[in-house]
Amino acid sequence: MVPFPRSHHSLADPDARGCVCGPSRQSFLCFALTLCLGLQGCNGGGINPTPPTVSISLSATTVHAGESATLTWSSTAAATCSASGAWSGSEQTSGTLNVVQNVPAKYTYTLTCTGAGGSASGSATWTVNPHVLADATAVGAVINLDQFGSNMCGGCDINVPPSLGPSLKSVGVNLIRWPAGTLADEYHWQTNTWSGTTPLCGQPVPPASSFAIDNFESMLVAPEHFDMTVTLNYSTNAQCTGAADPNESALLVAHAKLMNYGILHWTVGNEIYGKFEPDLNSPAHDPGTYAGIVATQYYPLIKAQDPLAQIGIVVNAGGVAGVGGPAGWDPIVMAAAKYDYVEVHYYPQPPGSESDSFLLTQAPAGLATVFTAIQQELTAAGHPNTPIFLGEYNSVSNTPGKQTVSIVNALYVGMVQGEIMKAGISRAVIHRDTGGGCITGGNNSAALYGWQNFGSDSLFADTSSGCPASVTPGTPFPEARAFALSAQFGVAGNHMLGATVSSALPNVGVYAAQQGAGYTLMLFNLDQNNATTITVGVANVPVKSYSGSMTTYNKAIYDQSQTGVWAGPATQNLGTVTLPLTVTLEPWSMNVITIL
Repeated sequence: MVPFPRSHHSLADPDARGCVCGPSRQSFLCFALTLCLGLQGCNGGGINPTPPTVSISLSATTVHAGESATLTWSSTAAATCSASGAWSGSEQTSGTLNVVQNVPAKYTYTLTCTGAGGSASGSATWTVNPHVLADATAVGAVINLDQFGSNMCGGCDINVPPSLGPSLKSVGVNLIRWPAGTLADEYHWQTNTWSGTTPLCGQPVPPASSFAIDNFESMLVAPEHFDMTVTLNYSTNAQCTGAADPNESALLVAHAKLMNYGILHWTVGNEIYGKFEPDLNSPAHDPGTYAGIVATQYYPLIKAQDPLAQIGIVVNAGGVAGVGGPAGWDPIVMAAAKYDYVEVHYYPQPPGSESDSFLLTQAPAGLATVFTAIQQELTAAGHPNTPIFLGEYNSVSNTPGKQTVSIVNALYVGMVQGEIMKAGISRAVIHRDTGGGCITGGNNSAALYGWQNFGSDSLFADTSSGCPASVTPGTPFPEARAFALSAQFGVAGNHMLGATVSSALPNVGVYAAQQGAGYTLMLFNLDQNNATTITVGVANVPVKSYSGSMTTYNKAIYDQSQTGVWAGPATQNLGTVTLPLTVTLEPWSMNVITIL
């Protein structure tokens, strides 16, 4: 039994715990509580308040500027809380808060809570990176000159203006594919004649010339030191009665070697998987037939003439959108043919169904998917790491409308070149550089942005047909401007770098690369109407000053074509800069920032 305590307090005299001690029931309860809790008793002692605790955390510790995270906190034995550091003011004793920072830095969120037992603090820290961040240690594919190429038509040995070669070089073209497209499977190089399924079967290519490849080499390729890749006739013989003779192609390889043309890449046929292409083999457009003829005839005959020759086959990435053809073509051809590389073509839109939004936001990513699919197919066929040649690309394959000469196609071409370099594609050519003229019969819908009532599949305006008198022959169309900017970004021998962009900027795209002792970023603003100001940085580099420049081609520059002015990119000297730097991307713009 607990004895009733004596007390020196009066009944009204509370001790330090607030107990009224003395010879009373209250004193007894106070004494019993003291014993239970191991405290000092009723004479001057008391129960210590529980000290508060604070817990605080962020749902992410590293983000891009503009991205949010959830700040969560709780406390015990606290009556009030106050925030400091990256936030301020009074806060509840527990809660959550969505937090965003737009300036790159480290931010610490501190919470101090107070109760009867005193105060306690907790902190959570995150790193906010720039809106766009390249990583100098995330080294990717090497950039090469042959990623910047263009197609030439079969009759272009006669139609080439003297200015074309220098013009192509001026926008960064290094590789020429000849003869482009369907013509390759109807063309006979020794007589410079057509054959196959066209009404011009057996007729000279107007105007007629013999050994067109020699003219082509001497007039265009040799003076500018272009590399060249050739598409060989697989489909039609000279008599228009049957399939091509592989010996004809082998003799062309032998001729090129004899003349020291330095041509190493030879693709057998053009889009043979498509029923829209000529093919007088039996059965036509058949993967087994194609693979067998390449393996037993083209490959050994060509290698016998030039052991260094590289032979390519046509593939279609399973017939995905933008490529076409049957889904079963690639597995058979890749497994049965002999080849040194594969060639694929990409046109993401059917003529007449163009969409500005689709071309900018989905088509470039679609090409990346094509590259991945082919790499997976090659691995499954036992040919991993086989080089991929993007033998043709543009927004549409034929009947070009006004989109092809607008800022929209320019931005698309710039992003495609970025995807080519990012994926490490060995060679690539745009369709095409000249011979297409201007066409008024394409899609010139008001739903598409632009000021022209014609389209073109050429980099430059030419004299072949249809271009208005206000468009001077040799004028670079917008896609040529973008092509040149991509070549300015992608200097051969340097490596691509990993780069990320804030999820808060869905209309901003980025590619990054080394450039000499510095770095370069190719940035796109896909917002048609609004400029955006962003911060740009490079991770894992020394803190130092750089010399910066920014070259831009945008909607406002293109819009001058409404009055007949086809202006080029504008360059701004940024002077001495440190990272991160702040830049503004104008609406619908392609921008190359270089820091050296």
